[in-house]
Amino acid sequence: MTVRAIRFRTNDNRRNEICNIILNTSINNYVNLNQSIDEKECFRFIKNCFKETTARYNHVFKSVESGIVTFSQVNNESKDRPKFIIIKSKRSYYINGEKVSMKNLIAVFRNLITRWNTFETNDDVDEAILNYLEMPPEISYALINKIHYDFITESGGKETTLLNIQATGNDSVAIELYTDMWIDFTYKEVLMFIRACKTGNNKYGSVSYQELYHMQMGELLTTSEEKLVEAFLLQNRASNLVTKRSMELVNKLTKQFKNIKKLQIFGFSPEDREFGDEIQHRGLYIKGKGRWAVFHSYSEEQHVLGRQNVSTSFIHHIVPPLNYTQELIKDMLQDNYYTVYNPVRLSQKFTVKVGSNVLTDGKNLYYRGGNICIDQSDDSVSLGDQIASRAMVLLNDYNNIGTVSTLRGMEPNLGYRNFEEQYEGDENEMLSLRYTTFTREHLVALISQSV
Repeated sequence: MTVRAIRFRTNDNRRNEICNIILNTSINNYVNLNQSIDEKECFRFIKNCFKETTARYNHVFKSVESGIVTFSQVNNESKDRPKFIIIKSKRSYYINGEKVSMKNLIAVFRNLITRWNTFETNDDVDEAILNYLEMPPEISYALINKIHYDFITESGGKETTLLNIQATGNDSVAIELYTDMWIDFTYKEVLMFIRACKTGNNKYGSVSYQELYHMQMGELLTTSEEKLVEAFLLQNRASNLVTKRSMELVNKLTKQFKNIKKLQIFGFSPEDREFGDEIQHRGLYIKGKGRWAVFHSYSEEQHVLGRQNVSTSFIHHIVPPLNYTQELIKDMLQDNYYTVYNPVRLSQKFTVKVGSNVLTDGKNLYYRGGNICIDQSDDSVSLGDQIASRAMVLLNDYNNIGTVSTLRGMEPNLGYRNFEEQYEGDENEMLSLRYTTFTREHLVALISQSV
């Protein structure tokens, strides 16, 4: 008998945990202990549950003709603990005794997983399975993926939000308009509403949330309730959720990887030649073999989709001289410039002239190289995903530099010396940079530290 704990997570960028579930079977199978509720992954997972491992280390698998797999709640040994059983008999599948097609099995399996932590008894699971199998497919889909609903705001703008829907009975559901404000629908009514949200060809077509509430509840929303509902719908806009989730991924990277830090760069006005106190760029600072910045100039809540909405730059550290000749030092002082050589490739260098703009963390000086063009293959990638994908490539820059054509010319930059950055925050999670002018005083101070 094989017993395993399977961890299920969301299939979006955050990969948040949904539940842990115990798999119990006599089949000598081999399944991944970390699963997504993505439809294709669930299909593969269920198929693998009924594959016998004949030679695990050679990855040889054979589908069994019949078998039983039991799924039960973690840390619950009571007789009435939530559980369900999937049986395979030749080409047929059963869940808790109900014969189902593979398509419906995957759908009900995903539904059970998303609600798993809400079940208290085995009867709750049985009822959920029966209700789901008797439920029209469009409603079943909406229970997992929500309803895309277009509405007009008070200011006249059109927005798309995602409405939560929950089953409330054998032939009824409720849709959430605001926290603890639910509208009741029969199956027939909600099917019409779901279809109206797609085509608009029935009585629910282009209905406002005020009309929708009145149609279903027989009451009118008060003025204050309308404001609360609109704020709630705006908070749950499809675009807001995409942006929020993608930026949560960016923040998660800074907690998972010690060499990825949050980055903010304060502004500089070339016209006025003044340094500002407003943040001009936000993003990530990445410490691979080289030092990189991936940043953008959008507001934190702005919804952005594209393929190249972020900038990528190599960041040089302006370090004290190492083995510089007296002739070179004399020349730099005379002509007011400072040169940093790559100790690995002496022919590689960068030069900073007195009077030019550099960046500082309050202690050290940084020189920002030009922007590097890196495109996504898709043209509708969220801002956070663009930042995260580039950060992961640059974190392992030495190994990945040949995989991105525009990075190949950057390899000579990987050998430069670097200093310890001056971070901000309780956990040293933020690199805060400001523009400053490279002065004669900076030049003299660097040369005085000559090694």
